Amino acid sequence: MITAIALFVLLQAFFSGSEMAVISVNRIKMEQLAQGRLSQALLLKRMLSSPDRLLSTTLVGTNLSVVISSAIFTVLVVATLGQGYAWLTPLIMTPVILIFGESIPKAVARFYADKVVYRIAGVLKFFSLVFWPLVMLTSFISRIILLPLKTKEAKRLSPFVSREELKLLIRESKKDEVIKPHERAIIHRIFEFGSKKVKEIMVPIKDVVSIDSSSEPSRLKDLSRASGFSRILVYEGEKENIIGFANVFDALYEEGKFARVSECLRPVLYVSCESAIDKVFYLLQLKRMQVAVLLDENSRHIGMVTFKDLLDEIAGEV
Repeated sequence: MITAIALFVLLQAFFSGSEMAVISVNRIKMEQLAQGRLSQALLLKRMLSSPDRLLSTTLVGTNLSVVISSAIFTVLVVATLGQGYAWLTPLIMTPVILIFGESIPKAVARFYADKVVYRIAGVLKFFSLVFWPLVMLTSFISRIILLPLKTKEAKRLSPFVSREELKLLIRESKKDEVIKPHERAIIHRIFEFGSKKVKEIMVPIKDVVSIDSSSEPSRLKDLSRASGFSRILVYEGEKENIIGFANVFDALYEEGKFARVSECLRPVLYVSCESAIDKVFYLLQLKRMQVAVLLDENSRHIGMVTFKDLLDEIAGEV
């Protein structure tokens, strides 16, 4: 009888620990393993698609183990000491159940969730089939009772997560090295992308390489060779009066076609220097432009950014 009691306490420990492991498993890593066709991960993913059935299995297993182990202990006490000592059952079995059947297995399973859960997935599936009638009954009753609550909750649910929730997921993934450091850096820069103003990353007009619109294309080639830039801003009259940009490759590939730089002019996007960089990024994409000229509150040209500058804010130096 003592062996049977120990067996059912161990079974209770298994079900309690399994429940904690399933709750604590890293879902991102599970998805990765499932995509890698790991059979245990695929099985666990299928089981988690019906969480009420999975948790009902662990609940039924835990309660049956507690009831049976307590009943056997009561029979043992009564047979050995007599009916008057039945009170020993709750006195002795309660701490045994709480310590060895609940606290210890749950603590271990929570700490080693990602190592434990894939090893027990097959066993849980087996017990879900064994307990199928009871599991279906408890799941059905639970759904009926919780139906009013689920209806109200469904109205508040959204398929999207907030920025803070996404940051929390990234912090969780950091613990298990699911996302590499350089990937986390890119994600962090994306979060900060919309909070920066374009003037924070602009090149001031006085530092911009530019050319007069009346210059000959040969001058454009010399300027490009000296600066290392293929896109040169074009001004008219004053350097602060940017009217577009010229691509040196236009002058190279169509040499002799243009008499003046103004003839191979390409448009630029004019935006306020107070604009957020994500907005400028979107506008450049939308209009298929490469260069944005920044204006101050008096509509004076004070700086410029390129599409590449904005990409560098996300991915680092490209």
